[in-house]
Amino acid sequence: MPFKLSKKETDEDYTVGEHVVYIPIDKSPRSSVGVIDEILSQETREQSASPITDEVTIHATEEEPRYVIRNLKTDKSTAYKRYNIMRKATNEEINEKHSDFKLDRDTSPHAEGPHHGVPIQ
Repeated sequence: MPFKLSKKETDEDYTVGEHVVYIPIDKSPRSSVGVIDEILSQETREQSASPITDEVTIHATEEEPRYVIRNLKTDKSTAYKRYNIMRKATNEEINEKHSDFKLDRDTSPHAEGPHHGVPIQ
């Protein structure tokens, strides 16, 4: 997967209510469009979306927050690290609930690969 560091994008501060293009937990090269519902800055216990696990601990800190993003198509929420967020979504992407951004074609603004995320209810 092609990654390059872009200081402008890496330092981007995303806020609750913003629509973003992000890389989902399945580590595929495709992207999803969602809205940030919450930003976690401390370790948090949440109900897991998995039938195997009852609760999950989201390891968030002030220095490395987790962004709870609700997928616009599935309406499911997952906590992600900032480097899973590729950029703010365009109005067209928000309306279509879809982005054509692909890691195998486009370049991520971050130095390290996407994190797997923590699906929550």
